[in-house]
Amino acid sequence: MVALAHWIGLRFYIGGVGVITNYPRLDVGYVFIATGVAVAAALVAGIYPALKASRLRPVEALRAT
Repeated sequence: MVALAHWIGLRFYIGGVGVITNYPRLDVGYVFIATGVAVAAALVAGIYPALKASRLRPVEALRAT
């Protein structure tokens, strides 16, 4: 059984990488969208806590700990 599976695998592998004819394509628009989403998420994740902390007085922050 293993020999049969091995033979079938080798049979489909003949030709190696040359069998692949459809290479993946990367659209430049998707790169810009992904970059924009990542930057927006980083800004929200960084600015929101910073604004919240800036409204807090240091004495109150230390007292709550």
